[in-house]
Amino acid sequence: GKTFELQPEYKLFSEPLEKKPEKPVFVTKFSSAIAAVGNTAKFTVIVSGFPRPVIQWYHNGQLIQSSSFYTLVQEKEEHSLVITNITKELEGEYSCTASNRFGKSTCTSYLHVKVKDIKEQEKTFGQPPYFIKEIEHVKCAADKDIDIVELLRNVDPKEYEKYARIYGITDFRGLLQAIEFLKKEKADQIQFTKRIQNIVVNEHQSATFECELSFDNAVVTWYKDAWELKESLKYTFRCEGRRHFMIIRNVTSDDEGVYISPNVLLSELEMEFTVPLKDVTVHEKKQAKFECSINKDVPKVIWFKGSDIVTQGNKYEIIDDGKKHILIINNCGFEDEGEYSIEVLGKSSKAKLMVEGKSVIILVSEVLDEAKYIFEAEDKRTSAKLVIQGNENFFDCTVITSPSDVKWLKDGIEITPSKNVLIKADGKKRILTVKKAEKGEYSVVAGTDKSTAELIITIPKFKTTDQNLVTDAGKPFVMTVPYDAYPRAETEWFYNDISLPGQNIDTSNERTEYRLKDPKKSDQGRYKIVIKNKHGTGEAFINLDVIDVPGPVKNLHVVDTADGEVSLAWEEPESDGGSKILAYVVERRDVKRKTWTMATDRADIPEYCVGGLQRDNMYFFRVCARNRVGNGEPVTTDEAVQAKNKFGELYFKRPSPPLNFSYTNQTKDSVQLSWETPISNGGSMITGYIIEKCEDGTDKWLRCNARLCPDLYYRVCQWYAYRVRAVNRLGASRPCKATDEILAIDPKDKPGPPAAFDISEITNESCCLAWNAPRDDGGSPVTNYIVEMRPTDKEEWQKLSATIKQTVFKASKLIPMKEYVFRVSAENQYGIGTPAEHVPIVAKYSFGKHTAHYIIHVCMYSSISIVVILDPPWAPGKPFIKDIAKTSADLQWTRPEHDGGAKIESYIIELQKSGTEEWVRVAEDVPITEHLLKGLMEKQEYSFRVKAVNVAGESEPSDSSDPVVCKERLCECLQKTQ
Repeated sequence: GKTFELQPEYKLFSEPLEKKPEKPVFVTKFSSAIAAVGNTAKFTVIVSGFPRPVIQWYHNGQLIQSSSFYTLVQEKEEHSLVITNITKELEGEYSCTASNRFGKSTCTSYLHVKVKDIKEQEKTFGQPPYFIKEIEHVKCAADKDIDIVELLRNVDPKEYEKYARIYGITDFRGLLQAIEFLKKEKADQIQFTKRIQNIVVNEHQSATFECELSFDNAVVTWYKDAWELKESLKYTFRCEGRRHFMIIRNVTSDDEGVYISPNVLLSELEMEFTVPLKDVTVHEKKQAKFECSINKDVPKVIWFKGSDIVTQGNKYEIIDDGKKHILIINNCGFEDEGEYSIEVLGKSSKAKLMVEGKSVIILVSEVLDEAKYIFEAEDKRTSAKLVIQGNENFFDCTVITSPSDVKWLKDGIEITPSKNVLIKADGKKRILTVKKAEKGEYSVVAGTDKSTAELIITIPKFKTTDQNLVTDAGKPFVMTVPYDAYPRAETEWFYNDISLPGQNIDTSNERTEYRLKDPKKSDQGRYKIVIKNKHGTGEAFINLDVIDVPGPVKNLHVVDTADGEVSLAWEEPESDGGSKILAYVVERRDVKRKTWTMATDRADIPEYCVGGLQRDNMYFFRVCARNRVGNGEPVTTDEAVQAKNKFGELYFKRPSPPLNFSYTNQTKDSVQLSWETPISNGGSMITGYIIEKCEDGTDKWLRCNARLCPDLYYRVCQWYAYRVRAVNRLGASRPCKATDEILAIDPKDKPGPPAAFDISEITNESCCLAWNAPRDDGGSPVTNYIVEMRPTDKEEWQKLSATIKQTVFKASKLIPMKEYVFRVSAENQYGIGTPAEHVPIVAKYSFGKHTAHYIIHVCMYSSISIVVILDPPWAPGKPFIKDIAKTSADLQWTRPEHDGGAKIESYIIELQKSGTEEWVRVAEDVPITEHLLKGLMEKQEYSFRVKAVNVAGESEPSDSSDPVVCKERLCECLQKTQ
């Protein structure tokens, strides 16, 4: 095939623009002003800089603090000084300084206080001095004409609307003209930051040109030999932010030439709602969610309910997730119904909220005419007014006329006056008083109209009555106990029968919490929580265990000294702080120095030999124990010691190395080293032996035993290369020949018993057995399992199968109501291991809490008992990702094909991070087949799965979703058609 060369031509190039740290700059400054005594003046500046500058105001060089005269106001980059009740003493020089670690800027002006006419004062002082790009911002002086172009030149286009509001610009035609001028000006400043390159391709292949510009949202026009190209089957144009591509398909000789892209226009992306708000209907006391999506990032959105602005709080949650905006309304009541809207850059989207259900508060009745009675709640819904007072419950309603057919009902049954029930009429008001009332549905009927309210009485009850909690010392901790109670209960916490302070207790309608800001070991113990309302009392307990650092080690002393070495030993601390001691930390300090030097932080036994010391120097040593919380209190040696041979210089020789060094009794846990005495003891008795180890891959040898080994053998539990030295009064010998690295060896044996042996799905004639592989396979893989069974009234075991490869087995042909024992053994090439035996089971159906029992009467002579066995539902459908953002994912799935015989109550959502095997439960009690997960990590890849729940339990998990990465949604780049 032929080869063609496509040559690019470029006209502009510049380095990419990057935002860097910068010193503070006054975007706008304030000028001198004249104010009359008693009036108010306001100086305002707008400051840029990164990091955010610190702003300070001064009067005649003195720092200004907030007072009765001065008020300091800050709103993002805008800072103001408001001076009220101006007096002559407040006249003088005012300055504002902005500083960060990259520099400092100052803006200065003068306030003239007028005692006589302002115009005469202006004649006296003349024209105030001007700053470069200065903007008049003092409200007590006359406003100057604002140059809109200069005002907006260095402002982000997203901030245009804000600055127009700040400066009170009402000339919208002029504002639009200024914006268009700035767009054109910016277009003239666009430069190529990546050049298009020559391309050589074969005939009938595709060619791709690529360039990169210095601005987003630019529209590029492509040319070939001065002829403008249009998008077609031949040419395809694509934009990805600042990167632009042109693809030429099926290249032929006619496509050779010079390609150029000199014509670039900047196009500001117009804001649009890609997903508008939709009407929402929820049940009373549930959560409502409005959400919408727009096609660009904006600095701020505003939510409204009707004409009122909605702000963040306990009632409302406002979430801005990139281009997705969400309003969540908690604990919806009928008063929350209405129209909600979101306003963005002058455009809005609206939707309605409707609340379903019964109201348990407020009933008012009203009549439209004499013939018809209509009862309306304050929320415009039929309900009843319920007022709880003491131990009596009052229901009342008001009617226009006095009909005789007004009656009261409880759970549909008419209420008649009695000792505890009083019904009376007070003019147009009808009142029902019930003493010692029971919960239920109360109604009032007038004519053909009916109004209903529900009386809820809940005795306080804790959902968890006994908890065992663990926390680390010094780490803030909150103990939480959920409860049910209506009306709201009062809560009290006790520790050792002493009432705890109320400022650390936080109680809501659903839970009570106690905060420990700095837990200590003294806070450990049993806590008692009491809740009570007028209907009763409930109690719960928490056993709190506080894990602290270990206590100090005991009996630290010097065992031996040698040239350059000191051997230490100690005893374990009395307290490990509640957590296993992980290691000991050993430090040394030369008496001539004040700082401690680490010798080791990984001593795993209570002894250590510190090496690398100077022979003639004196040293102190200290040791502390470490657990997962941290290091305990260190203990220091009483006296300084010298790192030299304690026998001094004697006329002896050092001994020769030990002989025949080897190892035996090698297991998976330890190995025994052994050797023989050296040929020569150097003229002095051998006092012991030093064992040294060398970690794999290093040349550094470390001493293992702090005390000299008096024997010719030594057992070690770590896997290194080892060598031995002999020691006499003069010192240690040269080492013997070292071993190679010793590895753990598992002895070959029969396997251990299978683990987690369990029996389930028991019926009148069968059951299912399941187990896990043995924790110890004896050093050889398990080849099969043997399952045996015997009735409890016999001693002989019956072998059901000896060739089972899996870890499950179904035993059948059982005798109904007979008791059996089962056992399972594992087998490898060395034989059959010890069996795992299960407790006896009875061959019968297990009618537990997940069965329903119905009695059906037939012809009044007999009855049939029907037992319905309920199963967990089947797995839901595979979830798919409806929408994804930086920190959230919107999931959707289908209902299970079978509900197990009972209504599906809720769903459970689990997630898995890519690269891990663990599934984490992140949402429960999800009522519908769609859910928005929040709080995810940006740029993290996740998979999701769902479980369904009915009264019988949880289903198997669904198939996992396709992996998805949390990231900002990409918006298609708009291209301007010619």
